[in-house]
Amino acid sequence: MEYYIYGLSSSKDGIIRYVGQTKNALKNRLNEHKCDALTRKLKSHKCNWIRKIYKTGFKLQIELIEITDELHWQEREIYWIQEYRKKDSNLINQLDGGQSGGIGGKYFPYSYFETKEFIKEIGVSFNSFKEYKNFVYKHNEYKNRLPLNPKKVFEYRNEWISWGDFFSNDYVSDKEKEQKILSYDDAKKILAENNIHNMHDYEKFIQNRKDLPLIPRSHYKKKGWINHYDFLGNRKIHKCDYITFCKYIKFHFGQLMSRNEYEKLFKNGCIDNFLPSHPHRQYNKKWSEIKNDIVNFT
Repeated sequence: MEYYIYGLSSSKDGIIRYVGQTKNALKNRLNEHKCDALTRKLKSHKCNWIRKIYKTGFKLQIELIEITDELHWQEREIYWIQEYRKKDSNLINQLDGGQSGGIGGKYFPYSYFETKEFIKEIGVSFNSFKEYKNFVYKHNEYKNRLPLNPKKVFEYRNEWISWGDFFSNDYVSDKEKEQKILSYDDAKKILAENNIHNMHDYEKFIQNRKDLPLIPRSHYKKKGWINHYDFLGNRKIHKCDYITFCKYIKFHFGQLMSRNEYEKLFKNGCIDNFLPSHPHRQYNKKWSEIKNDIVNFT
């Protein structure tokens, strides 16, 4: 994989004032720097410098210094920072380079356990990676003590456990939740074993479970999903007589809901599959007529 060592400068003079690295397109990296400074308004020496550029009517520029690879980008970034410092280009880099995901990489001097304990010492708590990242961005005094992307840093060193352990709480990231949810086939098997064949029962069944998704159709969309009938182990049947239909709706819902609501419930598997998906078409009646029949049904 290619890594790019790049320099940032002002369109005023073109003098490189910041050296960084990225594996993304330079245009995308430039936009990230601008977003941090102008949209997110992060507090850092670099962001302050970028804001000053735009306040004085100039623009931030990016240029390629060197193309390197995954094995050598750290030493090459360190090299170029040292070179530009020798040129007295007044670099705004506050670190010597070689960091992965902000402060870190193999050059980060503290272990996973030491960093975890430091978070406890300064008395802060986090409920998401986003909260943690924003905290590190805003508190420059911790820039040498907290890695911007701890998961990346400590996975590199085979020390990473989980976000919940790192934060010393029960936090579970979306990705970690995703990894705990059963596969489509395993979920079908569990539902069959517990005689779950409609969405009403499914919603009750998953209340105390963390291995089944709240919205199976969305979760399994590209992971084996066919339809609710297959997921719940039912045959797809759309035929029942009009009287049976009216009895069912009257008993379960009291009255017929709106057409949009009915079709939505049917699509989500909340209405048993022997009922028609479009009753007004099957029975050749207006929706209002069906609704009135159910109200008067005894």
